[in-house]
Amino acid sequence: MAGERDRRPLAVAWDEAREVLVVVLLATAVLHLVAPMIRYAGIDRRYPWWDDLHSALTNVNALTGLLLAGAAVAVCTTPASDMVPRLRQSVYWTSVAVALLGVLAIINVLSVPSAGDATAMRLAVVAWRPGPAVLLSGCAAWMARRVVLLG
Repeated sequence: MAGERDRRPLAVAWDEAREVLVVVLLATAVLHLVAPMIRYAGIDRRYPWWDDLHSALTNVNALTGLLLAGAAVAVCTTPASDMVPRLRQSVYWTSVAVALLGVLAIINVLSVPSAGDATAMRLAVVAWRPGPAVLLSGCAAWMARRVVLLG
């Protein structure tokens, strides 16, 4: 009987698990965001930096925004007394940074003409990648900054 009790996994409180979830979601969003930037830093630059910025910002997309929105929801559904204030601030500032990078990516996609790229194609790229990232990360920033659990 004692051996059976020792093999049972240790229970973790939801408050602690929620903080771990927020940290993991933030870390995943940041890693997903910087992967192309790291790859870009290691390649030979053949084009002007503004033209290459499109490649470096390819992961400013809906997945990054969804990861940040998930972190913001976890932060917002936590009573203020149970949440580490720096964690809420981290979600906010990371979301703001992604939203700003998304705006930069939108400007870049719309202003750098490529051979054979029609305006409709560039608008489709904005709607597919940085557009949703800006909306979702902006919403995550707002939620992390303003929304609190009542009660």
